[in-house]
Amino acid sequence: RLGSDETIGVVAPRTVRPNDPDQIIWGGSVPTMLGGHKGGSVRLGHCANAGEEYWATFSVVALKRTMLAEVGLLDERYVNVGSDQDYCYRARSRGWQVWYEAASTWAHHQGVTARPTPTDLRRHQRDMLTLKHRWLGMDYAQLREEVIGYKRPEPETHEAHSAP
Repeated sequence: RLGSDETIGVVAPRTVRPNDPDQIIWGGSVPTMLGGHKGGSVRLGHCANAGEEYWATFSVVALKRTMLAEVGLLDERYVNVGSDQDYCYRARSRGWQVWYEAASTWAHHQGVTARPTPTDLRRHQRDMLTLKHRWLGMDYAQLREEVIGYKRPEPETHEAHSAP
């Protein structure tokens, strides 16, 4: 696929579970900032068509060397998630295409994103805040409220009570 079009810079295969190769865990992306995955069943013909995507999961990808030289490496601020989306957005902002290749399949042994600890969840939230801040330009308080549901409590006011 990389050789078929000079503007294709990222290509990712269909990603399935190793213990259930019929279950597609990434078969393309949905247009959301928080990383929606298309999925389904190989047997039922889901995610069967190759095509351009918003972003690709980087469990395995092919990257065009000229695009890599132009876009650079992954952003090290991301710990658990988001670096793949950020990279694809950076590539797309420079005119590169991101493609899903349905004819190729990869069995992915999921790690921390499938079974996160409380610490992993905090890192995941921080990564999503970084992604949203970079691409939506929101301030930190707004990001915390929107992404993780945290809103700073209003300061308590104490009214003077007179004794009965």
